Order: sequence, then structure tokens, then C-alpha cells
Amino acid sequence: MILYFRPELRRGLRWLGRDVAGPYPAGPPDHRFTLAVTVNQSWPYLLGIYEHALMSYWRDHVSAGMAVLDVGGHSGYHAIYLANLVGPTGRVVALEPVSELARQLAVNVGLNDLDNCQVIETAASDKEAMIELFIPHGDLYSTIATTDPTRAEEADGVVRTVQARCLDSIATTMGQQVNYVKIDVEGAEAAALGGATSLLADQDTIFVVEVNEWVTAESQHVIEMLRQSGRQLDVVGTRGLTAFIAATQKAA
Repeated sequence: MILYFRPELRRGLRWLGRDVAGPYPAGPPDHRFTLAVTVNQSWPYLLGIYEHALMSYWRDHVSAGMAVLDVGGHSGYHAIYLANLVGPTGRVVALEPVSELARQLAVNVGLNDLDNCQVIETAASDKEAMIELFIPHGDLYSTIATTDPTRAEEADGVVRTVQARCLDSIATTMGQQVNYVKIDVEGAEAAALGGATSLLADQDTIFVVEVNEWVTAESQHVIEMLRQSGRQLDVVGTRGLTAFIAATQKAA
């Protein structure tokens, strides 16, 4: 691993002060791909070290022909990696409510010639409606939008009205078994799961949920929702107070 990244690390260190959007090579060493991102905010993408534990989980569990819902697609790092793993016989549907990021995600999908990855500009919620989205000030590629009104003060930015859809309704349009649902929605996990009752009832669908500040009452509520679906919960990675939880079918 160190030997693989040594040339890119040298180049990456020279790039850190740049604010030029690529495209640049990015992603883990087993499936490198192309991303158009600003270097000074996205160098972990380019070095392939971003959320390493979760990417290793994808590599070990996602295979050709599978279907994945990526809820909170951002600029496409996970979606593109997953699309490479599932191959041309599989499918990835990436949801992103921030219009600028949804466009960037679509550009990155196109740069990698991925016909198996669809981008939908929408939030995920427990109802099909227009909802408020809080977007922090600063670079969209390094800050996180949230549909959780309790985080409005943290957002300290702008409020937009965006379309929200239920994950169940999106899953019905995919035309095949949904094998994985990845949820990274910065405090709105409960709302997203509230619109996924049919998916939660399907024990063949595995949920991987990023739970922020997982010691809080809100995060414990999300964990309980997953547990009440009759699943086994395993932490597959952590980052500070963030935990990546895989909710899988319990062994018989």
C-alpha cells in the first residue's frame, strides 16, 4: 500500500494548495477511477484513503450483478466505486439533494463511462414532499447539507426547498433485488429509514448506515429502528464519533 501511493503522495502534497477541479485519478488501489473535484478539499479521495474501513467493507461484500442504493451520494466517491464493483450487470442509484453536488456527481459518473450508475437529485425522507435543506456556508465539496432541522444552527448557511422521496418508491423502479442501501444523510437517518419500511422488511437487503455522534439519543433511535427490523448490527468502521453500522440478516 505504501509503495503504491508513494508517487501519488509526492504529487498530492504539491497539489494540496490548488483549488482546480480535476479530473484526477482517485479511489482505492483495487479500483481506481476519475473524479473532477477540487484538490485542496478532496486529497483523501485522490490518495484513496477516504473512509478506508467502509471501502474495504464494500470490496469484501459487494460483487458483480448486485444493486445498490447510495443515499447521500455527494460527489460520487462511493457511488463510482460501487458501480465498478457491481459491473455492467449490476446497478447503482445515487441520491443527492444538493443540486450543485448532483450535477458534479453526474459529471463524475460520465467521466468514468458508467452506464450502470443513475443519479437522482432528491433527498430521502418518510414522505414524498418538498422539504427544507440546510446548506452550510463554504465549499460544497467539504461541507455537508442536512435535512435535520435540529442542525440548522450548525449549518449557518442557506435554506433551500428540495424534493424528497421515499426509498421504497425508488427501489420499486430499479427492477431488481436491492442488495445494499448505504445511508449517509447527516442527522436525517431516521427520516430516510421511515421511508424504507418495505426495504427494511426484506431481510435480503443489507443497510449500511453512517450514524453521526452515535452516542446521542437521535442516533440511538436510528440504531433501534435497525434493530427492530430483526437485523444483526455490526460496526464496520468508525471516524471519531461517527460509526458505520451494517444491518444484516440474523444468522438462523
